[in-house]
Amino acid sequence: MDTVEEAFSSMIASLNTDIGGVHIFSGGRTDVPPIVGDNLGDLVAATAGGNMFQNDGRKAIAKIGQNTDMEYSLLADEVAEDLFMAIKVLADFDNLTPISGELTPAQNTFLESQLSVFENVIEDLRIVLSSNGMRYGRADELLEEHQEQETFMLNFISDIEDVNMAEAITRVNNDQTALEVSYKLTSELSRLSLLNFI
Repeated sequence: MDTVEEAFSSMIASLNTDIGGVHIFSGGRTDVPPIVGDNLGDLVAATAGGNMFQNDGRKAIAKIGQNTDMEYSLLADEVAEDLFMAIKVLADFDNLTPISGELTPAQNTFLESQLSVFENVIEDLRIVLSSNGMRYGRADELLEEHQEQETFMLNFISDIEDVNMAEAITRVNNDQTALEVSYKLTSELSRLSLLNFI
C-alpha cells in the first residue's frame, strides 16, 4: 500500500500540472487544479473516485489547417477516473483489512479479483495514449506542410521583390514580340488555301 500511495500522489501531481498558471488537464477550468486532494487518504474519504475531479468537459481546440480543427487536450477524469476508482476499491479494502505481511485467503482472493480490473484500466490508458499520439503525429505532419508552404511563399515573394527591373522589362518585351510573331503566323496560315499551291 505504501507503493500504491506513492504512485497515487505522483499521479495527482502529474494531473495537476500547470504551465504558467494554466492547468493543462482541467479543460475549460484552467484556473483550478483538476484534482481535489493530494493523497490516498483524500481518495478514501471521497464517496467515489470520480468525486476527486473538478475539471469540466471542454477540450481545447486549435485550427491547424484551412479546414481542419483538432482537439488537443486531455481531461484529468478522461485519463484517470477509472484508475482512481480501482485504487479507491483497493484502499477501502485496506482500511477494513490492512494488507501487510502474510496474506489471508480473503485478501488473496480480493487482490486476484482486482488484477483484471487494473489490466482493463491499463488497457484503457494505452488507448488514450495511442489516440493522443496519433493526434500529435497528425499535428506534426501539418506543421511540416505549413513550413514547406511558408518556404515556397517566401521564395515566391522574394522573386517578386528582388526582381531586376531592366531584366523584367526585357523579358516582357521579348515575350510580347514572340506573341506577336505567333499571332502573325497563325493569321497567315489561316489565309492559306489549296489555290496558293496550284
